[in-house]
Amino acid sequence: MSVQTIASGPRAAARMSARSRDRLLNVVSPLALLLVWELCARFHFIDTRFFPAPSSVIGTLIDMLRTGELVTHTAISMQRLAYGTILGALPALILGIAMATRSPGSRRPTAPTTSKLPMWLPIRNAPRPVASCARIKSCPSIEMSNNSSRPLTRKTRS
Repeated sequence: MSVQTIASGPRAAARMSARSRDRLLNVVSPLALLLVWELCARFHFIDTRFFPAPSSVIGTLIDMLRTGELVTHTAISMQRLAYGTILGALPALILGIAMATRSPGSRRPTAPTTSKLPMWLPIRNAPRPVASCARIKSCPSIEMSNNSSRPLTRKTRS
């Protein structure tokens, strides 16, 4: 025992460090939540059609693993996920390569495509400078206007 342990007495030795307390809370909190959930389901405080007891969920999980049903459904879901990723990534990759290989003189900023957005889209509810930035080719510093009837003025950088 060190001198400090003897001097501080048994009270300080029994006190838990902050790190140990955090570790304990990290384990006890989810277990307490599961226990409360289980008790509420058992005593019908909650509707078990929407919130089944954790014990019944684990029982169903084990049954589905034994029959192979869970593995089959998981494989089908992963296959759909792969198809969706491929269907989304291939056009994006082709478009990205096409945009990157264009000559620098023919490049246009992407803002003109957003300038075609109608004003009734949700961007209308955005702060005024954000909605204005979506409508112009480049976004210079824009003066904020509290009065919505007064048009925004564009400041050029010097």
